[in-house]
Amino acid sequence: MGRALERALMQVRPGGPVIVIEPLAAGSFFRCRRPVDDETEVRAQAIAAIKALVEAGGARLLGLKRWDRVNRFDGLDGFIDYLLAVDPGRAALVKERAAALTRSWRGNIDVVGGKAVLVQPVICWVLARDARQ
Repeated sequence: MGRALERALMQVRPGGPVIVIEPLAAGSFFRCRRPVDDETEVRAQAIAAIKALVEAGGARLLGLKRWDRVNRFDGLDGFIDYLLAVDPGRAALVKERAAALTRSWRGNIDVVGGKAVLVQPVICWVLARDARQ
């Protein structure tokens, strides 16, 4: 991940921004998805790679923003359709872990206006290549 960040920074002019947006391993959306695709480790690795690059002087941190992405679904089937649209290879896991997915869904949704609402915290780093590089 660190190498990919370094390569991205080399593609912009010195001082030019590189925007990195990562969903965090938190929130109701993440918890609902976890039985099928637990990205806890990969999310931690991404954050660690960015922090290491900045701490080593490979990039300057120009800005840091955080927000919640709100997702609305008609129900669990709509959520599953979303998961499979992103990665059809999840179909076997969805079937195998249906009970855990259902429990997770029931324990994490909020219903607003007849829709199931799930929230995914997101963080955005605005990085820049040092003008001397």
